[in-house]
Amino acid sequence: MPEQTALPLPFRIEFDAQRGEIVVWRRFGEPPRQAERRKVLSSLEELAISAAEHSHESWLHHALAQALIGAATEHLGADPNRLRTAVRALRDPTCTVPVGVLIHGAEAGETPPAG
Repeated sequence: MPEQTALPLPFRIEFDAQRGEIVVWRRFGEPPRQAERRKVLSSLEELAISAAEHSHESWLHHALAQALIGAATEHLGADPNRLRTAVRALRDPTCTVPVGVLIHGAEAGETPPAG
């Protein structure tokens, strides 16, 4: 069976080590009028929200969501299981647990809200 080559995706994810931020670059349109937009994700909470927005959309959006979770794990030291839990909770309209609690856990001595 011939090996399939990976399709070029219209986005790339970079890590700005100096600022500790994940940067998503997205391409729109076709050359020569192709435009590129940049979105900076400066916290795990913001990244979780962005991943949740993309995770159940088209294949391309799902690929972006998975790449964001991978970047957060690799560059920001995020716990991938907690991050995936936060993404699932953000898609659940009945969940009332703050995204920060889902990602970082409850502070010592606090009881997490029901959700």
